[in-house]
Amino acid sequence: MFTLTQDNIRRFWEKVNIQDDKDACWYWDEGYSISSGGYGRMTFAGRVWHSNQLAWMFYNEEKIPDKMLVLHSSKCVENAEKSFKDGKKSRLCCNPYHLRLGTHKDNSKDTKEQGRMKGVFEMGRKGDAGENHPRHKLTKIDVMSIMSDNRTHKSIAKDFKVNPSTITRIKNGLRWKEG
Repeated sequence: MFTLTQDNIRRFWEKVNIQDDKDACWYWDEGYSISSGGYGRMTFAGRVWHSNQLAWMFYNEEKIPDKMLVLHSSKCVENAEKSFKDGKKSRLCCNPYHLRLGTHKDNSKDTKEQGRMKGVFEMGRKGDAGENHPRHKLTKIDVMSIMSDNRTHKSIAKDFKVNPSTITRIKNGLRWKEG
């Protein structure tokens, strides 16, 4: 249930460094909860929300429509680069003047235009696999060991510090196809 109360709104904005300048980013205080993706987060109405989503909802006094995302403007990335030398800090911006609704396609377009796809799509060359991939965690010897290990995938994954689904994919021939 989506119910706005003055207490909810106050609790949220207390965690944001609000500036007088509408062009400035209003950053989520990093002393509070941050998601693994770098967004501020807070529980509201029984679920965990990103801080930019709550800022948009509280400012606009409405719920985010289905299949829509709350996107940051390019101003956020510029400000974060200047202030922190890190464009990813833009995710902490809660300034409602820097936020807008958009689709997944809009978000992908923004990500590309703002140069934030590096490391996701531009890190390796097409065809890089196994130990040639720039973000590999396992060696060919590790994979050979995994293939012959009869323990549970969860146990093997824990030893190699990877997700159990990685072990499943290796054992099913979907990862580490060496040719």
